Amino acid sequence: PFDRVRRALAATRRRLWARAGLSAAGWALAALGALALGVVLAGAAGGGPWLRPMGLALGSLGLLAIAALALVRPSWRYRRDDAVAEHIEQGLPALADGLRATVQFGREWPEVPGSPALVAQLAEGVADTLSDSDLPALTPYRAARRPWALAAAVAAAWGLLGLLAPGTLSRGFAALRPPVNAAGEIETGPLVGDLTLTLTYPAYVNRAPKVIPNSAGDFEAPKGTRITLQATNRHGGAAFPAHAAHAAF
Repeated sequence: PFDRVRRALAATRRRLWARAGLSAAGWALAALGALALGVVLAGAAGGGPWLRPMGLALGSLGLLAIAALALVRPSWRYRRDDAVAEHIEQGLPALADGLRATVQFGREWPEVPGSPALVAQLAEGVADTLSDSDLPALTPYRAARRPWALAAAVAAAWGLLGLLAPGTLSRGFAALRPPVNAAGEIETGPLVGDLTLTLTYPAYVNRAPKVIPNSAGDFEAPKGTRITLQATNRHGGAAFPAHAAHAAF
């Protein structure tokens, strides 16, 4: 009977560890997704080069905290048969303290206090109760639903932002990427974005000046048009005048 009890305890422990792993994975996905979304939005709003290292640091700390609280702690708690036995007894009140007593007697068997026959009878009854019970139902995986629901909500937020404001995502990701010049080398100068073009048309066109905000730099204009360009400095977040520009035709 002691071996039957140990097998039941081992199966329940594996399920407890699996549930802890599912919860930890859900919390990790939700936390990393929310953090990444915040970093991208901060980049789109004009955040500086500190965003990437800060995001990596916060993500690493968050993963460590989730691993410690949602995975390591329950795994450490249920490493002993007594803790698993207590978990089962909470779901099967009919066992009272019989399962924990059987675990203790199993460690001492056959040198047990009192009558070995009575101890064996107790262990047999506990083993029969465990065999007749639905032990997996005592450790439902639905306890891991909340972190996965939160992860799904974060994924939905990403999807909605991609549908409703794709330009915001593009600017955010662009702000996080290091600038590269035509030779494929990483630029060390200031990173600029959110170009604002002001087109001053020649007199023969008889048109008022046109302002193109949040431009990628592409425009069409008649010959003789003067272009004034302003950009946002991603390093400082302030607007500044551009002293030189190159137009590709």
